[in-house]
Amino acid sequence: MNQWTDEEKEKKAELKAKRNEETPEARELRLHAVRERCAEWKRKKSQQENIQDQAARTKPEEFEDDHARRRVEEMHHGIRLIEETLKVAEFMSEANAEQSTETENDEA
Repeated sequence: MNQWTDEEKEKKAELKAKRNEETPEARELRLHAVRERCAEWKRKKSQQENIQDQAARTKPEEFEDDHARRRVEEMHHGIRLIEETLKVAEFMSEANAEQSTETENDEA
C-alpha cells in the first residue's frame, strides 16, 4: 500500500493545478517532452540489451583470443615499465656518481 506524505500530496496537488491551468499548446509540449524521454530510455535499454545479446553470442574462442591478446599487451606493458625503471635507475646512479665526484673535488 502506497502512503503519500503531506509534502508529496501537496506537490501533487500543485502539479495538478498547474496542469489544469496550462494551455493546450503547453500541455502538448510537456507531453511531447515526456514521450521523448520515454523513447530515449527505451532506445538506451534496447541498445544495452543488444550489447548483452552480442556478448552472449560471442564465441568462446574469440573470448580466449581476446584474453590472450590482452595478456600479451600486459606483458609488453610490463616490459616497457621495467625498461623505463632501469633507465631511471641508471640516470640516478650516474647523477649520484657525478655528485659524489663533485663532492670529493670540493673537499680536496
